[in-house]
Amino acid sequence: MITLRQDPYLWWHLAGVATLPIWLDGCLAGLAVGDPAISVGLELGLLLLLGVLPTLGLQWFRPVYLFRVGPLSLRPGNLTGPQLRLLTCQQGWRQKVVALLASIGLASLLIALYQMAPIAAAITPFAGIGRAAGWWLCAGCFFCANWFGQTALAALGLLLARERTLDRTQPYAVTAIAHDFSGLGIQIGQIFPQRWLSPLAAAATTLDSAASRDATQSESVAESPAEIATRERSEAALEVTESNPISQVDLASTAVPARGPDVEADGPDAAPIFQTEPEALAIEDQMEGQTEDQEDQTPLASEDAS
Repeated sequence: MITLRQDPYLWWHLAGVATLPIWLDGCLAGLAVGDPAISVGLELGLLLLLGVLPTLGLQWFRPVYLFRVGPLSLRPGNLTGPQLRLLTCQQGWRQKVVALLASIGLASLLIALYQMAPIAAAITPFAGIGRAAGWWLCAGCFFCANWFGQTALAALGLLLARERTLDRTQPYAVTAIAHDFSGLGIQIGQIFPQRWLSPLAAAATTLDSAASRDATQSESVAESPAEIATRERSEAALEVTESNPISQVDLASTAVPARGPDVEADGPDAAPIFQTEPEALAIEDQMEGQTEDQEDQTPLASEDAS
């Protein structure tokens, strides 16, 4: 499954913004034909009504169904959970505000083209069709400019939606899609082949792996020199311990209870000090030497007393 920012349907509609220069050129060519038969304000006002109001009304009350290509549309029952959440976002107030601002911008462009029309009168390819035909040509091109521009902005708004926002959004009811969205066309189960979507999924996996690898490298670079030295010493000590294991059983067998010279022999609190066998033998020899010295001194002391 591909991510939402790689959804081919959204990118398909976003690519429609590239057709805007063509439609605006058509508007200019139509306005450059002949002279206005009615007042300038009325002619321009009718053009704005026919071009702006239909598309703006659709985006406000029944937005264009984006999971479609031309007359073909993806059956609502085949939409995934994230795609249903995108439809919920498309019905939000932000998309309506964007549609209103886009209509204002396109209306401003039409007014600017209307003022430039006399300059283009000498180069228009439709000079002989009459003013009425030129007016209808401008109206049709301006409607297409609004249609493709509004659809592209709606797709762009969904592409820029945050993942956290989509996670908190409830999926749109499948049964209400046909009633709340326009332009469903001929519904089919699949439009884009699955093999077109597999490279996108592989690319997303590669990007995620690269991002995790970069994050790991940045964490290792952020280590201070003292932390690096401590970690290296710990790893070296662990390697030595693993290469030369010490058996606790051998230590217990070679250890014998012995008392140091400064430890009392009696008493409940007296605790044995466990030392290794060579140390215990050395202490025992020392104690035997002291006992022999005391025995040698005892006869001398009795002779002095007598």
